[in-house]
Amino acid sequence: MSFQRDKAWTNCSDLGQPGIPAIVNYLASLPWHPSPNCESGHFYAINNLSPGFLPNGNIDAAMILTGNKVPPSSLRTIGDALNEKKISWAYYGGG
Repeated sequence: MSFQRDKAWTNCSDLGQPGIPAIVNYLASLPWHPSPNCESGHFYAINNLSPGFLPNGNIDAAMILTGNKVPPSSLRTIGDALNEKKISWAYYGGG
């Protein structure tokens, strides 16, 4: 998969990638100097990508492998916070 050419993923630890210097420099300019949290050799989504699931709930491995969907993650999301407060919500995406 070509991460630089697909415009959906980037290695943000590489300051030679388009757009990355502007973001890193902006973060450095803030008074509290937050880290960009970019690990070398890791790629980060920079476009709106659908979650890596099919409408029936199965993982869409084919689309994840091509870089067109985001793989499942165990990171906490706003959906988790809403569920804990028993606030109903929905995600509307492709499919």
